[in-house]
Amino acid sequence: MVSTLDPSQKNHYRVFLSSPGDVTPEREIARELLTKELPYDPLLKGKVSFEVVSWDDPVSPIPLVATISPQEAITRFGPSPSKCDIVIVILWARLGTHLDLTKYVKLNGERYNSGTEWEFEDAIANKDVEVLVYRRTEEPSVKLRDSKITERKKQLRQLERFLARFQNSDGSYSRGLIHYDSTSSFKARLTNDLKYILREKMNPEDAKTRSEQREALAAMMLVPPHDFEAEQYLLGSILSKNDAYLRVAEYLTAEHFADPLHGRLFFWLSRLIDYGQVANVSSIKPYIEQDKDLMEVGETGYLERLHSIAKPTDEADQLGRTIRDLYFRRRLLDLGGEMIRQAVDTNEAKTAVDQIEAAEKQLSHLANIGRTMGGLAPFRSALSEAVASAEASYLNPGQLKGVATGIFELDRLLNGLNKPSLILLAGREAMGKTTLAANLVFNVASTYREGVGSNSQPTAAEGGVVGFFSMQSSSEDVATVILARRSSVAIEGIRKGELRADGFDRVLSANSVLEELPLFLDDTPTLSINALKIRARRLKRTQGLSLLVVDNLQLLKASSPKEDFNDILSQLGSLAKELDTALLVLCEMPDVSASKGAYRPDLDALAEMRVSTEKCDAVLFLYREEHYLAHMRPKKRVNENVLEFNAREEQWQARCSEARGKAELIVVSNRHGPTGTVPLLYDPLIGKFDNWSPREYDSASVKRQA
Repeated sequence: MVSTLDPSQKNHYRVFLSSPGDVTPEREIARELLTKELPYDPLLKGKVSFEVVSWDDPVSPIPLVATISPQEAITRFGPSPSKCDIVIVILWARLGTHLDLTKYVKLNGERYNSGTEWEFEDAIANKDVEVLVYRRTEEPSVKLRDSKITERKKQLRQLERFLARFQNSDGSYSRGLIHYDSTSSFKARLTNDLKYILREKMNPEDAKTRSEQREALAAMMLVPPHDFEAEQYLLGSILSKNDAYLRVAEYLTAEHFADPLHGRLFFWLSRLIDYGQVANVSSIKPYIEQDKDLMEVGETGYLERLHSIAKPTDEADQLGRTIRDLYFRRRLLDLGGEMIRQAVDTNEAKTAVDQIEAAEKQLSHLANIGRTMGGLAPFRSALSEAVASAEASYLNPGQLKGVATGIFELDRLLNGLNKPSLILLAGREAMGKTTLAANLVFNVASTYREGVGSNSQPTAAEGGVVGFFSMQSSSEDVATVILARRSSVAIEGIRKGELRADGFDRVLSANSVLEELPLFLDDTPTLSINALKIRARRLKRTQGLSLLVVDNLQLLKASSPKEDFNDILSQLGSLAKELDTALLVLCEMPDVSASKGAYRPDLDALAEMRVSTEKCDAVLFLYREEHYLAHMRPKKRVNENVLEFNAREEQWQARCSEARGKAELIVVSNRHGPTGTVPLLYDPLIGKFDNWSPREYDSASVKRQA
């Protein structure tokens, strides 16, 4: 050991140097920095001293005895890494020499791959020890005629396995591992890192902050959860009986294995079996001999040992699920470590809100791929569900399968808004699409009554929780429409405050009821499809969800410039299925045919917009003839007499009178039932769409889908 000052000094630190023998220059740089430079730094001079613990130091009291390993010498004669203040681990292409298997094993019984690994594990066992891990990025050269090429490749593979604990799921490395490309950059990084640690240690007022950062870094350097034995047992079972592979083939892949060697071996076994061949010790060997990462397996009899510990085929599924579960735990640990890294790094470009949304997106993605996948199921399973649904309808005549909208004839045609389903509501400008959507969400949310589902979890017995993404109008505008509808007070009166006393009382009374609705609004004007999915998943997770409304399709930003309306619709359909909810998306149709007098919307108009309805479970058009008639007042023609003009004007007035307060909701496509036209009453003063009088409704307008 080399000491620069009296150990009795207050700021005296023990620094342990750990590394294999292929980074000697870096070890010397670290030793020089600690003994000859930092103690004489203008800001540190006279304030700190160092004691360098290094078994290969010429003046170290630790004897270099040929009959014992360096780690044994450290254990006998010097402080172990966990007894030091700072541990510096330097790596390149080797992990170091093997240890005596009988003396140096981990708590779970696994052996250490090298002395360097033992030193690292010993250091992180004490959370008060600062651990710095550096890795040279220069590609190590391996000569083909090198007599030790096999050992060098083996060492490199061991190092890669060790470094895997620092690797995130996207291939990047966490803050716990510091890369450098030259000795000069190593010195610069080490100098900055040591000064940072010393500055924090020498300022007691920052002790709490430093402790939190230590815990964060320790969390990032936790040993990733794994079960090598489970991996070995499963591989042995597959080698013994290929039927074991069929038990796990649907959900298990090579990347799920913690040991990369086991993953590669599973890859080759699965490839052989998928091609209809028998995979056993003999048939797999020719393939692994061509795989440089598996050369060691064939040479050491590892396949035979795996075969000898094979578990019964019936246990394969449980082993596979254990391996897969641990994989997702490692992914979760990676994500948590990256979240901590970004949070403590004040130089991070992302804002805290951006980081939260990114983390939610990754967590949601992880949850989705982590769910048990579906697959082929016996017909009797689907048949049982169909019969159960029919039985429920038979025992409860008139009860809807989906969410009731409050528009009786629409509910009859669609059987309510089914879950999951994607419903497109289209119409030309000024038809009242947003107002109609506001009426529907009010009807659904106001009838909400909580019940208990088949899985004993809370669910909507009636009505439902509603999410409304309003990019077209502000949340205040939507709330005003709902408030006017509930209170029967004119929208303009509410907006301008032009209310009589009784009107104001009705507004206050309506407000007390509406504020309890399970309705959630988001009026972000330029929302992306990815952000919408993240927020919808969050709402589903925290509040539940029966109906999701998106207003509108044209204002929703795509994930990439290459995506069009159909790609967005496809993603919305997938989201509805994922969340098991009804999703209503509004679409603005241009007046492309208005000059020809063809105001009524049709599917051809959507086709001209390149909007395909194939992904939609139902397509609805909203049409109000009254809006167009108001702009079609007759004008006197040249040479037209008064009687003829008056006759035309009377006809126009008659049409206006007939169309006043009326709207049509046209169901042009319905995957699960009939199509038809639903007449509605519309009061523009209070923004209310309501059911048409049953006596005046012609049921013949409903036609069965061919």
